[in-house]
Amino acid sequence: NVQSISNKINEIEAISYREKANILVFCESWCSPDAPDSVYNINGYDIVGRKDKNFPTGIGGGIVIYPKSDININENKVSDDNSSASAQYIICDVHLGEHSFKLVSNYRSPNLATEKDSLNVLVCGLNKIDHKNTILYLGDTNLPEIDYTSFSSKRYNLSSEHINTNSATSN
Repeated sequence: NVQSISNKINEIEAISYREKANILVFCESWCSPDAPDSVYNINGYDIVGRKDKNFPTGIGGGIVIYPKSDININENKVSDDNSSASAQYIICDVHLGEHSFKLVSNYRSPNLATEKDSLNVLVCGLNKIDHKNTILYLGDTNLPEIDYTSFSSKRYNLSSEHINTNSATSN
């Protein structure tokens, strides 16, 4: 959680070069829908996925994904379905040499009382991708009761009937 990317661009740029990062993923980017991508530019990286803050609380939210300019990565079109005010996600197809995988990043505001609705938004997004691929899931769901290893929760039933890991869907 970067908690506003605009005032940290220089620091992020320095760290990304030092660490030789191929892909940068930030939640709580706090990007303004009125600002163009150029405001959030990081030299040597492209913005392939960006969801701006849109929560009724007025603060928080937003996701930005930056791959190095020479990385083959594309935002998956199912990310366009993401219109919920309770959760945000971006799904990207990543190709690094002979390796391909899905990168999924999400954000859910902890201030919202819509836990079940926001969880449904994220599960619907996950169900739209081909589970035959490797999936790298990053983000901040702000749902501490979920055990992501077993997809279980004291509060929610997250069994395979909700997240369909046995069948593939086309993109």
